[in-house]
Amino acid sequence: MHFEARRDEPDEVEIEFITAAAGSNDGPLEVQKGLTVSIPTPAAFALNKSLTFSRRRDPAKKEKDLYYLFYVVSGFPQWHDRMRANLRTIAESRRSWVRRAVTDLTRVSRDAHTSGLLPEPSSSSRRSTPTTSG
Repeated sequence: MHFEARRDEPDEVEIEFITAAAGSNDGPLEVQKGLTVSIPTPAAFALNKSLTFSRRRDPAKKEKDLYYLFYVVSGFPQWHDRMRANLRTIAESRRSWVRRAVTDLTRVSRDAHTSGLLPEPSSSSRRSTPTTSG
């Protein structure tokens, strides 16, 4: 990626991206002189994608959000325990965000099954949907 700062803007830019790092709560990281990036925790990234996809008007962007969400969740099982813990922490202050994410993901899953994109899960493979109280 190439970036040129305009004279009327700061010479520093923040870019969020997926990396093998577990995430940073310490703020932006300088990756090279003058280039700073923010690395969200996998849980924060997944929550962001789960909140964003339903608001997209462009179907390709909606699909991309869902792709990256499921890529992070399914592609990195070693992060699952930490992601669950991070989501619980996020839910303490942003319960409505987590509730909306669960609702939107449940809806898209149901729609995919109804439309035939995904097979209906068998009763033996169904898992309960996590809920939040409050």
